Amino acid sequence: MGIRNAVLAAVQNQNTNINQQEERAPAEFYLNIGIETGDPQFPFIDLCKSGIALDRVPENNVRGSADTPYKQFLASQDALRQAFLDRASQIAPGETAIIALDEETGLAMQIRRVADKASQPVVTAELKGLAFR
Repeated sequence: MGIRNAVLAAVQNQNTNINQQEERAPAEFYLNIGIETGDPQFPFIDLCKSGIALDRVPENNVRGSADTPYKQFLASQDALRQAFLDRASQIAPGETAIIALDEETGLAMQIRRVADKASQPVVTAELKGLAFR
């Protein structure tokens, strides 16, 4: 009985997390890790389908006056997050940019900026029918 309850609790928790994710607005900037292929059809293959939502990475809440190594570490994380966001904000909506590439292996880091809804074409039923002819 204990295992069954644990599984049911985990499923309930997963459903709650999914519902919370659906309620949030989509992120604008993503960091993707993958391989640059050189293939025009699939120029970048990413490790995970959604990437890291950069504008959702929380800023560290550094408190206190003591300058400790851990506070320096947290401040460095915040600076890294801000550097990624600064670079991503230079990319036009709907575009991507490779920001790091290992030429030998093709391993790469890519930043993607989601197109805003105003710049996306509106697809009506008439236009949709024309697109498939």
